[in-house]
Amino acid sequence: METREFVKPSNLGHVKVPMKRYGAVLTTKEAGERAWHDIEREIEAVGENDVVAIDFTGVDAITIPFADSCLARLMSGKASGFYESHPLVLTNANEDVRETIGAALSRRHLVALCLAPGGAPNLLGGDQTLELTIRAAAELQDPFSVGQLVEKMDISPQAANNRLRQLTKVGALQRERINPAHGGREFRYSVPVAA
Repeated sequence: METREFVKPSNLGHVKVPMKRYGAVLTTKEAGERAWHDIEREIEAVGENDVVAIDFTGVDAITIPFADSCLARLMSGKASGFYESHPLVLTNANEDVRETIGAALSRRHLVALCLAPGGAPNLLGGDQTLELTIRAAAELQDPFSVGQLVEKMDISPQAANNRLRQLTKVGALQRERINPAHGGREFRYSVPVAA
């Protein structure tokens, strides 16, 4: 039986989960369920607020059954608050893999942040409004405020807050509360950085 590796890079706050360990072509519902269970155990073992980078380096293809039983379950758990303190980011997925994952997530009305080779953010499974928002967020200097997003996208503060809330809930953005000198409650946002 193959040994399951768990890699924690030297960068603090980042955990890399290599999907290549399941093969170059990820198939079957059963294999996806095994991967889901493995990843869940690894998430439980990491520190709070660590970014969990699910890395697709070396994976050539993935099937809908695998994506649905592994990644859709992870993103469903994230959306329901189960992995609330762990941003989940998909990394280094080729175009075919991103397309298949996006199709599996769309069927369940789920989204996932994917950093493509070169670091460009994609929101797999998301609608165009959220896709444009995550790209605008990535162009802003981290951390950024609601006001900066309002100015960049020329949208209302209410629309910006609604989009940021959705993106934070699914782990596509991280949020940190700050205490402004004038009192009140403010947040700063950033796009999770994968290791």
